[in-house]
Amino acid sequence: MPEVKHTMFAQQALSLAELFQAVLGGKPVGTGVKYRAELAAPDGPSTGGGKQSLQAIKLTPIDTGTTLVVGHANQVEGTAEVRTYEYLVRMQQQRFKGSGEFPLDRAAYDAFLAQLQTFLTNNRMRVAVLAAPPGPAPTAAPAEAPRSGQAALYIGLAVVAAALAGLAAYLLRR
Repeated sequence: MPEVKHTMFAQQALSLAELFQAVLGGKPVGTGVKYRAELAAPDGPSTGGGKQSLQAIKLTPIDTGTTLVVGHANQVEGTAEVRTYEYLVRMQQQRFKGSGEFPLDRAAYDAFLAQLQTFLTNNRMRVAVLAAPPGPAPTAAPAEAPRSGQAALYIGLAVVAAALAGLAAYLLRR
């Protein structure tokens, strides 16, 4: 099988993914559901001159569960973004409409996040930590408001019913 030739940016991304695996990928994260840390490698031999160089940072369940995207790295720009525990909880609540408990414990994630930030900083990346978006955590989808056409229909039916009730009362009194 011929050796695949990678472009410079793709090779950098592949090298970072391999280094990430060696440093952070071998230690499970979590106590209940255990996760394996992963940094996505490029899909092919090129990243389009660095335009497709964004690499997702994920926690993938070792047995069963939902993959958590905890950030991304961009070697071309020398930047990385990582998400706080609160951010992940908020996104999980939005995705699953507030049902279910978040599968990863805070202490394990915070320890992993510290190691991740050190790894990224040591690899010459400026790290931005994303806090949860402002506002209350969503609990359930809001009830759908009736459309204006439906509201007019309900009002019309109520008026007709009231008129018929008034007519019936008038006729009964005669």
